[in-house]
Amino acid sequence: MLAIDDKRQQAGTAAWMFEVLKGIHIAIARPEMLHIIDNPHLIRIPRAPDYCKYVVNWNARYLPVFSLAAWLNRNEQPLDRHLAVVRYTSSEGKPMLGALGLYSIPVMMHVNNSQSCSLPEHHAGWQKISIACFRTRQGQSVPIVDLNTIFSDGI
Repeated sequence: MLAIDDKRQQAGTAAWMFEVLKGIHIAIARPEMLHIIDNPHLIRIPRAPDYCKYVVNWNARYLPVFSLAAWLNRNEQPLDRHLAVVRYTSSEGKPMLGALGLYSIPVMMHVNNSQSCSLPEHHAGWQKISIACFRTRQGQSVPIVDLNTIFSDGI
C-alpha cells in the first residue's frame, strides 16, 4: 500500500502547456492561467524591446504582453495568434496580471517528479526564467516558467 505522499507524487500536479513557437513549449501551474484571448488586438508600445512591445486591453485593464517567441530570438516571425492572460505576484507581493503570446491553444496536463529532466539547450535563457523542466511522453523537454521573473525587470 502507498503512503499518502507517494500517491500525491504519482498523481502529480496540473499544469498548462503552451506552444510559444511551432514545436517549442512551456508550462505554467494551472492556477496561473485565467483566460485565453483569440486573435487579440495588440497595441504597440514605441521603442519597447521586441519581446514586450505590446499591451492588450482585457476587461478594461491594459496588460503587458510578453512574447517568448520574440524573446527566444528565433528567425521565424513570431505568431502570437492567442494570448494567455496570466496572474503573477510582483516583487512587492502585489497580485498582477499579464499576457503571454501563444502559437496554439494550451493543453492541460498532469506532471509528476518522475518526468523531471534538464532544460532544453537551444536557448541559454531558459535557466533565467525556468523553475523546473519535465519531459513529455513524446520526449520533448518543457520548461516550467516563472511568471514573476518574466514580467519583472530582470529579463
